Parts: sequence; structure tokens; C-alpha cells
Amino acid sequence: SVCNYADPNVFFGTTIVFPNSVARGTARGLDLRHVASASGSWVQPVGAWSASARARYASGTPVELGDLDDDEAAALASRPGAHLIDLDRGRVKPRLVVDVTTSRRLRCTSWGAVTVRASVQNAFGRAYAFNFGNPFSGTHFGAPLTFRLDAQLTFD
Repeated sequence: SVCNYADPNVFFGTTIVFPNSVARGTARGLDLRHVASASGSWVQPVGAWSASARARYASGTPVELGDLDDDEAAALASRPGAHLIDLDRGRVKPRLVVDVTTSRRLRCTSWGAVTVRASVQNAFGRAYAFNFGNPFSGTHFGAPLTFRLDAQLTFD
């Protein structure tokens, strides 16, 4: 049982929000998310190299579809990102995202160290959505294939 639960209302899909709350409410149920992740790292025992990889799988969040007639289903299917949902299951399609990183310490002195790191995020470049058509915040897509290069200065 919850008291004064925030329940903002959005004005016709705009960014205008009317804050309000629900005085009382009770909800019962069970919500399961199928999510798995794995990661592995290697650090050179005596040296400056390291590498890591991470994989994350998610079976997809629910999409609130309600009872759609043919016109509504066609309108939904024409929205950006609609290919990333499974209308039969009523969920965002499952996703597997893999990230890979390697780093190299370039210099280690009495004052500190200089390290460079290269990363590939979403290494297979798969398009995915976190949710679809959320009434309060819209659809959120995952990052595409991304390359990143960092330099780090550490002072002792």
C-alpha cells in the first residue's frame, strides 16, 4: 500500500507536465526481468597492459499496448523504432550488448602515471531500445557502435 504516490500527467505528448499524486493505492503482482551479464578481465602480471570484455543480455521490457485495432497497430508500426518491439509478446525485443576495453600504462614515475584506454561499446553495432512509447518519457534507444579513446593522468 502506497500513500501520495507521484503520478505526473503529460499534456498531449508535450513536455508540459502536471504534477499530481495518488492519495492511496494497492497493487499486487509479480514482475520478472530476464537479465544476465558476464565480464572478464586480464591484467598483465608485470607490465602495463590490461583488457576486459563485458556482455549484457536483457529479454526486453514490457510495452503497454492495450487492445489495438488495425488502425492503431498500423500507426504504432510506423513509429520510429517500431522494428525493435515484438507486438505478439508485447515487449521490446531482446538485446545482447558487448563492450571491449584495453588499456596501456605509458609511463610510471615517482609523481604518477599516464595511461591510455581504448574502448568499443556495443561492439556488434546492434540497434536496441530500452523501452518503447513510454507515456512520460518516450522511447529510449541504446547507443550505437561507439569507439572511445581516453587518456588518464594519475598523481601519487
